[in-house]
Amino acid sequence: RRSDPSASAPAVDQYSPTETAGLSIKDGHQYMPRPQNVRLPKNFRHPIGVIDAKALSKYGCDAPRILVSVYGDIFDVSDRPDKYGPDG
Repeated sequence: RRSDPSASAPAVDQYSPTETAGLSIKDGHQYMPRPQNVRLPKNFRHPIGVIDAKALSKYGCDAPRILVSVYGDIFDVSDRPDKYGPDG
């Protein structure tokens, strides 16, 4: 039995052709070498516990410790200011 190929196709009917083109990742993930001499905060990767969005906003790209939340999971990305800092 074959599965319906449209079931795995992305649902992009609601977008214009220009918007649909912007949804594609050209050439996939590109390697970025780690930056040298990054000054990590003393609490780098220490548990943060449960915090609300207002508290999380204190750990933005301009803070010494940079945290990112993805679907409620919090990641310490302080070691990658090249990706998550002000110029990332």
